Amino acid sequence: MEVRLAIPPQYTNPPRHVRIFLVVPITISGLQSAESFEVSWSTGGAFLSGRARPGQRALIFEGVAISPY
Repeated sequence: MEVRLAIPPQYTNPPRHVRIFLVVPITISGLQSAESFEVSWSTGGAFLSGRARPGQRALIFEGVAISPY
């Protein structure tokens, strides 16, 4: 999977320190029960590896935003 984020220009010009989170919704369409649902990912690039459950947020990037994409 590839993830691309569009960062608003006010955060890239001038470059600013940002933190970007992935938020997993509490209810997920198509799941009867999200109690045992967990999403996890590993990366080899600028994003951080992590995991999250419904209702949680996970930090996926922290650093200086130098480009809007």
